[in-house]
Amino acid sequence: MIKISLALIAFVAILAIPAAFGFNAKPGPNTVERSLLTQINSGPDGRITRLVTCERIAKGRAAFTCDLESVRLTHLGARVDATGGLLRTTWQPLAG
Repeated sequence: MIKISLALIAFVAILAIPAAFGFNAKPGPNTVERSLLTQINSGPDGRITRLVTCERIAKGRAAFTCDLESVRLTHLGARVDATGGLLRTTWQPLAG
């Protein structure tokens, strides 16, 4: 449990920096989900996230609320703004 918590904290620090993914100006939820899942699972700890689900916050905007589910079934929420081919991720605090 401690290892998963430390891994999530490390990824929060890494993902706070915008990351370029080379997608169009208004990506869909599926594109954001795949990008987050690939980025998080490509770290040194291997596959730590099982599922990412995202929903658009408002019609016509490139902002999403996402829920990440770890392989141990813990959840982490995030808000993702996609502008100019970059993802800016703001993580919600961990419960507990």
